[in-house]
Amino acid sequence: QDLELDSLKVKADALISEIENNANLDYSTLFKYKGDLLGLNLVVEAKIKTEEKRIADAKKAEEKRIADAKKAEEIKKQAEEKRIADIKAAEETIDSNLKILKNHYKKLQDLELDSLKVKADALISEIENNANLDYSTLFKYKGDLLGLNLVVEAKIKTEEKRIADAKKAEEKRIADAKKAEEIKKQ
Repeated sequence: QDLELDSLKVKADALISEIENNANLDYSTLFKYKGDLLGLNLVVEAKIKTEEKRIADAKKAEEKRIADAKKAEEIKKQAEEKRIADIKAAEETIDSNLKILKNHYKKLQDLELDSLKVKADALISEIENNANLDYSTLFKYKGDLLGLNLVVEAKIKTEEKRIADAKKAEEKRIADAKKAEEIKKQ
C-alpha cells in the first residue's frame, strides 16, 4: 500500500473477501483459491521488488545529485577563494610597484627623462584616482606597472651610465689638459 500498489491491494482484498464469504469450500474451489493466492503473491512480491528498486534507484540518484551539488559548491567556493587571493596578491604587487615607481619619479625628474615622467605620472594618477578596481582593471594595472617599472629602471640605468661616462670623460679631458699644460711649462 505504501508502495503505490493500490490495484493489487484491491485484487487481494477482493480475493480474501471472496474466500472468507464462501462457505462452500470444496476441493476444486480450495485448489483454485490456492492457485489464485499463489499467483497474486508472486505478482505482489514482484511489484514490491520493482517498487523497492525504483525507490532505491531514486534515492541513490538524489544522493548523487546532492553530492554533485555539494562538490560543485565546493569547487565554486575554492574558485572564489583563489580569485580573492589573486586579487589580494595583485593589490600587493600594485602597491609595491607603485612605491617603486614613485621612488623612480624623482630620478626621472633629476635625469630630465620627461616622456617617462609623463607616463609614470599618468599611471600613478590613474591608479590612485580609481578606487573601484574590477578584476580585469586590477590585473591591467599590475601589468602596466611592472612593464613601466622595467622600462624606467632600464632608462635610469642607461642615463646614469651615460652621465657617469660623460663625467669620467670630462675628468679625463681635464686631467689630460692639465698634463698637457704641465708638459708645455717644462
